[in-house]
Amino acid sequence: MSYRRYSGLSNSIDVQNAATVHSASPAPGFPSQLPQTPSAEAAISPVTQATSVTPGQAPYEWWDLVAHDAAKSASSYQALKDSNSRWSFEPIDLSRSTAASPSQFLHSRQSSQEHTQPIHQTTRPASIRNGIGTNHDNVAKEPWNTSAPVSLSEQEMGYLRYYVKHVGPIFDLFDPERTFTEYIPHLAMRNVGLLKSVLAVSARFKSLHTPVRDRQTASTTGHHRQRSSFTDDDDAVSTQLYFETLSYLSKAMQYQSYTRSKEILATAALISSYEYFHVDRSADWEKHLKGVFWIQRSQETNGERGGLQGAVWWNWLRQDIWAALWQNRRPLTIWEPTIPVVTLRGHEFASRATFLLARAIRYATHDEGNTNDLSSRIADGERHLSDLQEWYSNLPPTYRPLPVVESDASAIFPPVWIHPPFHAAAMQHYYSAKILILLNRPSVGGLNAYHDSQRMLNEAVSMVCGLAQSPTALEFPSAMVHFQALYVAGRCVRVPEQQKALYEIFERVLESNRFPTKSLLSDLQRTWSTF
Repeated sequence: MSYRRYSGLSNSIDVQNAATVHSASPAPGFPSQLPQTPSAEAAISPVTQATSVTPGQAPYEWWDLVAHDAAKSASSYQALKDSNSRWSFEPIDLSRSTAASPSQFLHSRQSSQEHTQPIHQTTRPASIRNGIGTNHDNVAKEPWNTSAPVSLSEQEMGYLRYYVKHVGPIFDLFDPERTFTEYIPHLAMRNVGLLKSVLAVSARFKSLHTPVRDRQTASTTGHHRQRSSFTDDDDAVSTQLYFETLSYLSKAMQYQSYTRSKEILATAALISSYEYFHVDRSADWEKHLKGVFWIQRSQETNGERGGLQGAVWWNWLRQDIWAALWQNRRPLTIWEPTIPVVTLRGHEFASRATFLLARAIRYATHDEGNTNDLSSRIADGERHLSDLQEWYSNLPPTYRPLPVVESDASAIFPPVWIHPPFHAAAMQHYYSAKILILLNRPSVGGLNAYHDSQRMLNEAVSMVCGLAQSPTALEFPSAMVHFQALYVAGRCVRVPEQQKALYEIFERVLESNRFPTKSLLSDLQRTWSTF
């Protein structure tokens, strides 16, 4: 198979900075390069990783984990190389090795690229082409940033526009400052690694949402030849950009100032998001979530930090929630909010609902405090339900349903419309949390208590399914939340007619999202077969 290759920003480190990078020391106690033997690779398996990571070690632990897993799959992407393209990634790029100096690496890369022609020729200062800046002026003081804004090819600008319009808003679901959409693109214009991670996520998401017929039309119609370079192989382009992001990181990670920067925080979040959308590599993605967790802890990031740190934390938590649901494990977060519910503002209620869902998942894993004491389980369940009720009782009016056109009287789950859409997404988190707690709370109150729980479960399931059928349910960015809520709700539906109705809603939502895999439908059917 031949690919019409992406060609753009080069990753190599500046020769003038080679000595600086070469002499930079890894974190104390960490190897200077990735292990090269199978036995050594096994030694750094995530299964054997220590659970306690110091702040200084955290970025290196995360990087070595990501690089190790990427190196295992790098050989499968060698087909992306061909004689008519520039594939600016080599396996050596995944090592912080001091065996070969950056200047030697750069020279070998430049020599090999003299024989290839990129699609888009762009003239850039050497410091921009190299990805690491050399001019420590007032605009770009850090050596791992460029001294001037990066100039983009037409193809790169297309992916950047797509990111701003479609992808960034997903990450900014509950963020009124729109950090991923409005701030990170500007930050990326002076950091090649961050920029490539932005473009990689954009290309990956676009590959999921470009209809096959559109790609075929673009690639076979001469009039659309230019467009085909943008749409024909977005997945392959995203893979290239992902590996080139890692190549950049292998150099920048040798600056200790970079390991404490906002750029690494944003880049780690976007790498995780790329893997989140890359469903066939979900196992690696889930392991790397823990690495992002380490980086955030090293920078004392939590849900009550403002700006970039807070935005990254909430985006990470939403991903970790899905991983925890899918893998039936505890969420990684250990943070607890300190701001009282009664003082929350509109968008803060949405974020608090996300936290309440994470806590409900922790409760549902039966691992909260490692206790099997029945009275403690009951008390914890009641406390969580009380916290949910406190949240619900203090909601502003914008979280309440609006009128909708009456559906068929025979509809099992009538549509429910809450506007704005991100408030509907918050309500999905609320009802999902309620379902998980009710399903896992021991009941010792007799038949009446059982019927009360069933009534609350039925109401929650009806709301989840109704919200997933609202007029805006299939629109991004809130659409990404509905499939998770349906996945939770489906696990307590026992009536065949309700199962059929929920299945059809779930199928429509998954088709709209193009993510995650439709195997979730099979998971749900297997659950129902056990009832």
